[in-house]
Amino acid sequence: MTNSTVIQLTFPEIFKLQRPNECDANFVDIFKEYTDMSSLQKHFCGSIADTVIIPANIAYLRFYAEPKAINSTFEAVMTAVRDKESSEKPCNPDEYDCEDATCIAAELECNGKVNCRFRWDEDETKCHVSFSFVKM
Repeated sequence: MTNSTVIQLTFPEIFKLQRPNECDANFVDIFKEYTDMSSLQKHFCGSIADTVIIPANIAYLRFYAEPKAINSTFEAVMTAVRDKESSEKPCNPDEYDCEDATCIAAELECNGKVNCRFRWDEDETKCHVSFSFVKM
């Protein structure tokens, strides 16, 4: 990918802080390039974490939990994303078009993780996802 690459950080399924809105007890911080406060991109301490675009090729995630919040859990996916608009060129053959003005590496399509903002890379009609049900 080229220099128009940014990092997209998503919390696809799970974001459960044990003490939501108690920012001194548990939080997740996202930093661009360095871990000083001037590089802070996003601070999450509630019950919802939205997608973050980090305009760099280095990002840090800091998770803090005091003992009373030790059961906090979350899932995070960092994906290198190329912005088609800033590079003014379409996705390359080795890239997947997320259909939101971004491209990701082609091998990320149907990999079981959501890498595109609108989940097109894990579309069940393309990825042949099958679900099995067990009768009880």
